[in-house]
Amino acid sequence: MTDGVFLQRVDLPSGGWADLRPAKAVSERQRRPVRQGFYKLADIPGVREAFKSGDTESLPMQVMNEFDTLNDMLAVAVIAGWSFGAPVTLDAVQDLDGPDYDALQKAVAPLMTELLPDFSASKESAADPKVTTEG
Repeated sequence: MTDGVFLQRVDLPSGGWADLRPAKAVSERQRRPVRQGFYKLADIPGVREAFKSGDTESLPMQVMNEFDTLNDMLAVAVIAGWSFGAPVTLDAVQDLDGPDYDALQKAVAPLMTELLPDFSASKESAADPKVTTEG
Protein backbone atom coordinates (compact mmCIF):
# COMPACT_ATOMS: atom_id res chain seq x y z
CA MET A 1 0.00 0.00 0.00
CA THR A 2 1.31 3.44 -0.97
CA ASP A 3 -0.34 6.71 0.11
CA GLY A 4 -3.45 4.78 1.14
CA VAL A 5 -3.71 3.03 -2.25
CA PHE A 6 -3.43 -0.73 -2.57
CA LEU A 7 -1.05 -1.76 -5.33
CA GLN A 8 -1.14 -4.96 -7.35
CA ARG A 9 2.26 -6.62 -7.58
CA VAL A 10 3.02 -8.36 -10.86
CA ASP A 11 5.82 -10.93 -10.73
CA LEU A 12 7.82 -10.94 -13.95
CA PRO A 13 9.54 -13.91 -15.64
CA SER A 14 13.01 -12.46 -14.97
CA GLY A 15 12.35 -12.48 -11.23
CA GLY A 16 11.63 -8.75 -11.19
CA TRP A 17 8.31 -7.18 -10.27
CA ALA A 18 6.12 -4.18 -11.00
CA ASP A 19 3.54 -2.59 -8.70
CA LEU A 20 0.42 -1.41 -10.51
CA ARG A 21 -1.75 1.36 -9.14
CA PRO A 22 -5.51 1.11 -9.61
CA ALA A 23 -6.98 3.31 -12.33
CA LYS A 24 -8.58 5.60 -9.74
CA ALA A 25 -5.11 6.46 -8.44
CA VAL A 26 -3.74 7.47 -11.87
CA SER A 27 -3.25 11.23 -12.13
CA GLU A 28 -4.73 13.19 -15.01
CA ARG A 29 -1.20 13.95 -16.22
CA GLN A 30 -0.58 10.21 -16.53
CA ARG A 31 -4.04 9.40 -17.87
CA ARG A 32 -4.32 12.05 -20.58
CA PRO A 33 -1.73 10.62 -23.04
CA VAL A 34 -3.47 7.24 -22.82
CA ARG A 35 -6.87 8.78 -23.53
CA GLN A 36 -5.55 10.90 -26.40
CA GLY A 37 -3.86 7.88 -27.98
CA PHE A 38 -7.04 5.84 -27.66
CA TYR A 39 -9.19 8.56 -29.25
CA LYS A 40 -6.72 8.93 -32.11
CA LEU A 41 -6.94 5.22 -32.88
CA ALA A 42 -10.71 5.07 -32.43
CA ASP A 43 -11.09 7.63 -35.25
CA ILE A 44 -9.43 5.33 -37.80
CA PRO A 45 -12.06 3.60 -39.95
CA GLY A 46 -12.49 -0.06 -39.09
CA VAL A 47 -10.51 -0.01 -35.84
CA ARG A 48 -13.46 -0.09 -33.44
CA GLU A 49 -15.16 -2.87 -35.37
CA ALA A 50 -11.98 -4.93 -35.61
CA PHE A 51 -11.39 -4.80 -31.88
CA LYS A 52 -15.02 -5.47 -31.01
CA SER A 53 -14.99 -8.54 -33.23
CA GLY A 54 -11.51 -9.64 -32.19
CA ASP A 55 -10.35 -9.65 -35.83
CA THR A 56 -7.29 -7.45 -35.54
CA GLU A 57 -5.29 -9.31 -38.17
CA SER A 58 -6.98 -7.26 -40.88
CA LEU A 59 -5.68 -3.98 -39.44
CA PRO A 60 -2.67 -2.32 -41.07
CA MET A 61 0.66 -2.77 -39.32
CA GLN A 62 0.89 0.98 -38.67
CA VAL A 63 -2.32 0.77 -36.63
CA MET A 64 -0.96 -2.16 -34.65
CA ASN A 65 2.25 -0.18 -34.01
CA GLU A 66 0.13 2.67 -32.64
CA PHE A 67 -1.61 0.20 -30.32
CA ASP A 68 1.78 -0.96 -29.04
CA THR A 69 2.65 2.65 -28.24
CA LEU A 70 -0.72 3.14 -26.55
CA ASN A 71 -0.15 0.05 -24.40
CA ASP A 72 3.31 1.35 -23.46
CA MET A 73 1.76 4.67 -22.36
CA LEU A 74 -0.76 2.70 -20.32
CA ALA A 75 2.06 0.81 -18.61
CA VAL A 76 3.82 4.08 -17.72
CA ALA A 77 0.56 5.46 -16.31
CA VAL A 78 -0.24 2.53 -14.05
CA ILE A 79 3.18 1.28 -12.91
CA ALA A 80 3.75 2.89 -9.52
CA GLY A 81 7.16 1.29 -9.10
CA TRP A 82 9.24 -1.66 -10.15
CA SER A 83 12.36 -3.63 -9.31
CA PHE A 84 14.38 -2.12 -12.16
CA GLY A 85 16.72 0.74 -11.31
CA ALA A 86 15.44 3.17 -13.94
CA PRO A 87 12.40 5.43 -13.50
CA VAL A 88 9.25 4.19 -15.25
CA THR A 89 9.32 5.89 -18.66
CA LEU A 90 8.35 4.90 -22.20
CA ASP A 91 12.00 4.21 -22.98
CA ALA A 92 12.44 2.09 -19.86
CA VAL A 93 9.31 0.05 -20.62
CA GLN A 94 10.53 -0.53 -24.17
CA ASP A 95 13.97 -1.54 -22.87
CA LEU A 96 12.55 -4.50 -20.93
CA ASP A 97 13.33 -7.97 -22.21
CA GLY A 98 10.58 -9.61 -24.24
CA PRO A 99 9.08 -11.93 -21.61
CA ASP A 100 8.92 -9.17 -18.96
CA TYR A 101 7.46 -6.70 -21.45
CA ASP A 102 4.81 -9.21 -22.55
CA ALA A 103 3.89 -10.03 -18.94
CA LEU A 104 3.50 -6.34 -18.11
CA GLN A 105 1.40 -5.67 -21.18
CA LYS A 106 -0.89 -8.56 -20.28
CA ALA A 107 -1.22 -7.24 -16.72
CA VAL A 108 -1.98 -3.61 -17.63
CA ALA A 109 -4.27 -4.19 -20.63
CA PRO A 110 -7.47 -4.67 -18.57
CA LEU A 111 -6.92 -1.25 -16.99
CA MET A 112 -7.31 0.58 -20.32
CA THR A 113 -11.10 0.87 -20.15
CA GLU A 114 -10.90 2.06 -16.54
CA LEU A 115 -8.81 5.07 -17.62
CA LEU A 116 -11.31 6.18 -20.24
CA PRO A 117 -14.15 8.50 -19.23
CA ASP A 118 -17.65 7.08 -18.90
CA PHE A 119 -19.90 9.05 -21.24
CA SER A 120 -23.03 7.11 -20.41
CA ALA A 121 -25.97 9.00 -18.95
CA SER A 122 -25.98 9.32 -15.18
CA LYS A 123 -28.95 8.09 -13.19
CA GLU A 124 -29.90 11.70 -12.51
CA SER A 125 -29.89 12.76 -16.17
CA ALA A 126 -31.78 9.64 -17.25
CA ALA A 127 -34.48 10.32 -14.66
CA ASP A 128 -34.70 14.07 -15.37
CA PRO A 129 -33.78 15.17 -18.93
CA LYS A 130 -33.52 18.80 -17.74
CA VAL A 131 -30.35 17.89 -15.85
CA THR A 132 -28.37 17.85 -19.12
CA THR A 133 -30.21 20.74 -20.77
CA GLU A 134 -29.20 24.34 -20.42
CA GLY A 135 -31.83 26.96 -19.80
